[in-house]
Amino acid sequence: MSEKPRASDDDGLSFRTNWLLWGSWAAVSAALAAYLFAGVIEGSWTRANIELVPGREFQISLLRAFSNPIEFSLLFENDVANKASMGDSTVVPDKDMPNLLVFKNPGASVKVSLSSEASGPVHFLAWPANGYSHQQLQRRMTTETVDGRPARWSQPPSRAQTKFLLRPGLNRVRLTVLSVDPTLVGQPAEVFVEAPLQLKSCSFNNCWLAFGLLFWPIFAAIQAIWFLGLLVMTLLRWRRKRCVGFSVRVADV
Repeated sequence: MSEKPRASDDDGLSFRTNWLLWGSWAAVSAALAAYLFAGVIEGSWTRANIELVPGREFQISLLRAFSNPIEFSLLFENDVANKASMGDSTVVPDKDMPNLLVFKNPGASVKVSLSSEASGPVHFLAWPANGYSHQQLQRRMTTETVDGRPARWSQPPSRAQTKFLLRPGLNRVRLTVLSVDPTLVGQPAEVFVEAPLQLKSCSFNNCWLAFGLLFWPIFAAIQAIWFLGLLVMTLLRWRRKRCVGFSVRVADV
């Protein structure tokens, strides 16, 4: 008498192995997705429109994956009237502190403060225009001042600089216009918050995210190939199991 066909003894083991492989793919995919999402957050800049009127307040929402100080600028329309009040970015050494550079012509003064539930308030002054385009003039904001004028360091300062830290998660930052030169009162401007993660600069806690922004197509291709391989393997096992089951039923008949 011929022996009846029966299911393989390792069906249970194959089933567990199959789910283990799918679970590994899902875990790696979730980790990569979180890694890429954090990189996108850190690599995103923010813009907000404001009006330079003393006493006016504006709220800016900023999402961050890690804690880092804010870096931002004010953007103005590039026209003849604005150029005359934007100043000159030429710097000269300070007499008492050669390590500190002050602007020879700082331009029309703009002073704002930033605050949130977790930080601030921290006061910022506008540098003279240090970036130009056909449409906009850029004035970087700084917390370093000498006699009420914006300044910058030629080397790292000997004392800690005042910074406004953004915390991980959603930061609701309140920008308050403190004072504006009469030539700029009522002037519209755009707040440009720089991304903490950029191709040319990054912080110690987010540089490792740059690989995701640069090589995400490779990561996506690897996960897609892995997915297709698992899908083909699963279908082949399912087909083999059906064939064995069909043979068993035929033999029983």
